[in-house]
Amino acid sequence: MSDAEKLSARQQGLAEWKNESVQSLIDWAQAVRVDEQGMLENPLGAMGPVEELLRDEDISTLGREDFNWLAAKLLVYVAAVLAQANGGSWAVDDDPSSPSYTRYVIRNDAGEKFDPGRVVMGYFGDPPGRSLVQHIAAAEAAATT
Repeated sequence: MSDAEKLSARQQGLAEWKNESVQSLIDWAQAVRVDEQGMLENPLGAMGPVEELLRDEDISTLGREDFNWLAAKLLVYVAAVLAQANGGSWAVDDDPSSPSYTRYVIRNDAGEKFDPGRVVMGYFGDPPGRSLVQHIAAAEAAATT
């Protein structure tokens, strides 16, 4: 599939992605044992339980299915935190010069783009003792326009 085809498919699927993200965030709230409505309204408020759950987890021991589930849920959570903190929402990166071209990102009114997928993969690449807060802060500092 060409980049143009990926971009078109992602743009066409954006509304569905947004809807599915809400359910995914609810699923994540259940997994980390926090209030679902609280997670939807203030995802940053769940950072403590999320950090505690994953900080010392050896992610390399997860099977593919568990890894993919965790990555998908954490991606939506990180996106919700970035959206809340930066006043943004889901969008498709349509800038061919961007490292996140054709991917779902968080974009705010200032045009800044934040890549939750990059946050999650960087976080997963760290050894136990990792900090999601640090990865999110780095993504905010590296926001692209």
